[in-house]
Amino acid sequence: MGRAALDMGDAIVAHKEITFERLRYFRDVFLLYGMAGFVLCGGAGMAYVLFSKQWRAASPLFVIAPTLHYLFNPQVSSDHPWMLRRYAFSVFPVLILYTTFLLSEWYPRLTLKKRSMVLALALLLIGGNMPAFMRYATFKEFAGLRQQVMQLGERFDEHDLVMMDCGVSADCWTSADGPLRFLAGKNAMVLLRFPGMEYLDTGKFEHLYLITPNEVAAFYTQQSDFKSRLKYVDDYTISSTRRTLPNNTYPTSLPQTERVIVRGKIFEIEQ
Repeated sequence: MGRAALDMGDAIVAHKEITFERLRYFRDVFLLYGMAGFVLCGGAGMAYVLFSKQWRAASPLFVIAPTLHYLFNPQVSSDHPWMLRRYAFSVFPVLILYTTFLLSEWYPRLTLKKRSMVLALALLLIGGNMPAFMRYATFKEFAGLRQQVMQLGERFDEHDLVMMDCGVSADCWTSADGPLRFLAGKNAMVLLRFPGMEYLDTGKFEHLYLITPNEVAAFYTQQSDFKSRLKYVDDYTISSTRRTLPNNTYPTSLPQTERVIVRGKIFEIEQ
């Protein structure tokens, strides 16, 4: 799957204490996505404004200071690039800001010859980020998924209860019940491959439906408590795009992109 289960990387960052393995893992992630230079230069820029007592320039640092601990413990799954969302809203922007501040402070104080070194460093920082940027600049994850889910929902009305396996639309991270509920106004829920429905109040619905991908349809048709009540209605197909990582998500390469096609079945559960 696109977002792998707990692996070596997750085991490393799962510990609260700062360890060499943890720091090495973060270093490799930052190098992979071209952010290591901004971490170093941004940190130097922060130290510069603090030691030079430029309090006005240091004000952004004071605002985001509580989030800097994410550099050592992101408190989120370690599989990348999703791990980086912890840094996107404050840490990386401020690191880039103080990198820019540091270079702008250096530049006018240097001789003409040494200024070229500052420009070279700036180009190196930008260039290090380009491989990851160019790879995904035109890529849209889950392209067209919402429209296809909405079309799937058009088969049902407000008197129906639509139960679906979490893998209906690619994987459990992109479950279709949310869009059907909040955007289409359907009565949709994820069944989570639970074998029975004895705890569900289904009396107010005229029809009950089950949507499941072909890969797990046998679970419902052979092992569920309501298998004898399943009536085949139709097939469905959903096609989308996503990023994928190998099972071991240690940061040795950028995620690949792929098109995923999910084929499944729609059943009516007779009451």
